[in-house]
Amino acid sequence: MLEISVAGHVRTGEDSVEAIQREAFEEIGIRINPYFLEYLFSYKHQRIMKDIYINNEISDVYIYRYNVDINECSFNDKAVSELKYINWEKVEQMWKNKHKELIDHEEHYEILFCMLRKYIIKNQKI
Repeated sequence: MLEISVAGHVRTGEDSVEAIQREAFEEIGIRINPYFLEYLFSYKHQRIMKDIYINNEISDVYIYRYNVDINECSFNDKAVSELKYINWEKVEQMWKNKHKELIDHEEHYEILFCMLRKYIIKNQKI
């Protein structure tokens, strides 16, 4: 299945940038330089799980503007088995077409693609 490669939860005492650095190293074996992280947006969401548990989250989304050689990545915690670069517009089409290999995060992808468009339009004017 295809999934966003670095994601996770902030631990007590961490901020979201520290969590990104930890998760990136745990999941794909790279050291993130916060200088190349650019905050994109945050959003709140809630999901009821198994009718007994309410999952409330605030997701902070960043873009890492740095060329990463995926051949130098490692998969330490078995959360990821392979990496590949896919243009975000192709992922958006996969999501719209309900591609069977893309893990369904309906509410996340809708927000993500909207914000990516805004980010790209904003940064093309610079």
